[in-house]
Amino acid sequence: MSVTYRGAVDDGFGNCVAKSWRDPCVRPAHNMFPDKRWVGTEDPYSYRGPRGYIMISHTFGKTGCIGGGLKCGAGTKAISTDGITWEYASQDAYPYDMLLENGTRLHFNRREEPKLLMSADGHPVALFNVVDDSFLYNATRIIVQELDYS
Repeated sequence: MSVTYRGAVDDGFGNCVAKSWRDPCVRPAHNMFPDKRWVGTEDPYSYRGPRGYIMISHTFGKTGCIGGGLKCGAGTKAISTDGITWEYASQDAYPYDMLLENGTRLHFNRREEPKLLMSADGHPVALFNVVDDSFLYNATRIIVQELDYS
């Protein structure tokens, strides 16, 4: 069993590992995500897919992204074969914008806490996020976006 958490000192992620849910979780001596692209991310959500483990997380504006000339997504993505050792895969897991069926585009300054609704066969069918139009949490709400897993 593995539980992913956000580290306090290095602002990255780590995995706490236990033999079962009944056993104590042992925190590793070092960050399991040494890649600097993880700094500034939080709210990890991981699941086991048909080709291994996938993790998505919320990201804040980072060096090279917002303010640095590059447009980055609101979510990052990582992959793993064992659920313990992760490899950074993308900074575009999901965007800050959401296109509605009627053509309207919603833009959020925050799109955090990603959670997935899974189908009975284990595929993600919807993404849930807490969003806000400002950075002050003045109009926080939850949105749901249908996913195309084809």
